[in-house]
Amino acid sequence: MAENDQDLDNTIPYEDNLEQNETIPHTEDSDDINESLDFSNWLRIWSNEEIKSWQENDSDLIKIIQLKTQSDEKSSREQVSGSSYEVRKLWSGWELLEIVNGILYKQYEKSSINSLVLVVPKELRVKIMRELHNNRIAGHLGRDRTLESIRRRFYWPGMSSDVGSWVKECSICARAKRGPGLGRYPLQQSQVGFPLDRIGIDIVH
Repeated sequence: MAENDQDLDNTIPYEDNLEQNETIPHTEDSDDINESLDFSNWLRIWSNEEIKSWQENDSDLIKIIQLKTQSDEKSSREQVSGSSYEVRKLWSGWELLEIVNGILYKQYEKSSINSLVLVVPKELRVKIMRELHNNRIAGHLGRDRTLESIRRRFYWPGMSSDVGSWVKECSICARAKRGPGLGRYPLQQSQVGFPLDRIGIDIVH
């Protein structure tokens, strides 16, 4: 965590406010790379060292980071055979992966520019889904909109399935979801004894 102003150039700032201007991690490579790292200020300050440490402690991500650091040329299939689903999934998109300041990123495929999103270690995935779905500013969006919101900022293998399960299991969304016909009184014929025995009136405020 940054402890003084001198540390701020080496951090990724986050704040609990989606309306704030977006900020990006500091890099020493070029301004073009800085402009391509697109993050939202919705959580808190994560330093580059924290992100790097979390990725290195992820047994799947560290394998890809090591292979990518050794050579930018795509590793052979034999080097990842027998590896986990996540390793093989990342390997299959090798050309989209980049390492900046020791941190693994992936090119956002829907962007017309070279926009990079963070490859998220397992330790942070629940936090990200909670903030971009459950947070009062996020507004408990449905699966597709929550997924798109996360996808513009982050990536991890199996993200679609994880987000779908997260939204499906959200207790607040379940309580707010209306079932078929909920709140509607069933139509039925009323029995009356004589004309004007029962009168219906619409009241408009």
